[in-house]
Amino acid sequence: MTIKELAKIAGVSAKTVSRVINNEEHVTPETKEKVLKTIKETNYKPNIYAQSLRKKVQKNILVSILKNKNLPVPQWIEILINELVERGNKMGYTLLMETYSNAEDIEKISMLNSSIGFLDGVVVFYEKKDDPRVALLKASDVPYIIFDKAYDESSSYVTNDDYAAMMEGTEYLLARGCDIVELLLGNKSPTNLEREKGAVKAYENKNTELKKLKVKYGIAHIRDAYEYTKKRIKSKNVPKAFFVSGDEKVLGVYKALQEEGINVPEDVSVMGFDNIPTSEFYHPSLTTIEQNYFKMSEAIFDYFSNIQNTLKKEEIRVKTRLVIRSSVK
Repeated sequence: MTIKELAKIAGVSAKTVSRVINNEEHVTPETKEKVLKTIKETNYKPNIYAQSLRKKVQKNILVSILKNKNLPVPQWIEILINELVERGNKMGYTLLMETYSNAEDIEKISMLNSSIGFLDGVVVFYEKKDDPRVALLKASDVPYIIFDKAYDESSSYVTNDDYAAMMEGTEYLLARGCDIVELLLGNKSPTNLEREKGAVKAYENKNTELKKLKVKYGIAHIRDAYEYTKKRIKSKNVPKAFFVSGDEKVLGVYKALQEEGINVPEDVSVMGFDNIPTSEFYHPSLTTIEQNYFKMSEAIFDYFSNIQNTLKKEEIRVKTRLVIRSSVK
């Protein structure tokens, strides 16, 4: 039996059960008696691993990543997690991480489900609409924050200032004479919709015909970018610039262009988004939007540190920076 199931039987939250098991304060005698009675009746045995975590450290933060099972975790997430680990160590937190490829994993085998009462906070990556992780966290009273703009309107989140970032990047392309731009985005998430709005605003600011901007959704990984670029080349309708949401996907664009003898930036300009460390060493080196991983890590831990002082929803947007290199003419 999981702590979540025990909590449901007792009619309390998983966090309350955790407090009773660990003999913490802030539990009324009546509630404590009810939980202890349920533990005895169900012969509940606490998760030993989770208990050991509680004894070793003051607070545990879980990073929960829902990903495509056929693809590795993107490099930018690894960079942000490294920042979170370093900051967490200094603040007395232990950072745990697990990845899932579908909702069934979350319900059956995840730490998020089995040990939720021993978690002090959760960072949710790649939230989906009606995400079961969010439903579980709400029901369990565990503080959580979404990375990227949230689907759930009641959830707090931290993200780049995606609207301003895309507007700045697009205005730079327009200033360099790249008025026919293809914006390659992933799924139609709240974050990507914000990025599209930022690009549209740049066209309006520069009094440029909006029909010259083409937005393509569904470019989720490198192969998508490669195949789409090849298709555009074959149609004899190549834009003046590709603006790719994700530096790693730029490799697919580069490969397709190079195979067809199209030079970057002489024939076509290319811009990315993330500024992962390897983007500096692309050929040509990539002009891109830099995420401020340090500030985002700081914002996430500030949120958990102050969670006891506020119940209001927080929308945290971190400023980005345009990094100019050699891929835009």
